[in-house]
Amino acid sequence: MANPNDIPLEVFRTGMQAALRGTLLMLERQQRLLAFQLKAVDQAIAGSKEIVNEVSHAGTVADLAALPAALMRQQTEQYTRLCEEYTALASHNQAELAEHLREAGDSWQKLQGNATAGPQFAMPMPAPVQEWFDRFGQFNSVLTNAFLQPNAAHGNGAAGHEAAARARSRRGE
Repeated sequence: MANPNDIPLEVFRTGMQAALRGTLLMLERQQRLLAFQLKAVDQAIAGSKEIVNEVSHAGTVADLAALPAALMRQQTEQYTRLCEEYTALASHNQAELAEHLREAGDSWQKLQGNATAGPQFAMPMPAPVQEWFDRFGQFNSVLTNAFLQPNAAHGNGAAGHEAAARARSRRGE
């Protein structure tokens, strides 16, 4: 018979699963970032080859004089596309992380509910385990607010509007 003061195996399993999922998300994010960088380098090489080709085929001084403007236009278009793609990648990464945090918090709350319910747990949970649950609950609520409510963090939510109004009133606006 197990000692009722033993920490349930599920506590360790849940924490391990959350940590491994977080590690997997970081590795997938790194892989996407490397693919993005490789694509940017490929585009830069192709653009350089195109410019070399245009310089080689320039027949007049006017053709050579037009190349800097064409190069500037081409690079501006390329950097704009790269910025848009990187913004989409960053948004995707943030959404994945927020979902992971939500799932980890939900599983931890379910685990806590299961661990404290039933006749086998008529005794109170051991203090160290209860402290883990309490700390993770606080940590999860802070991270959830930070990642799932980005508008409030950036001043676009209700709390942000209130803070901005207080700052304006202090400045006398």
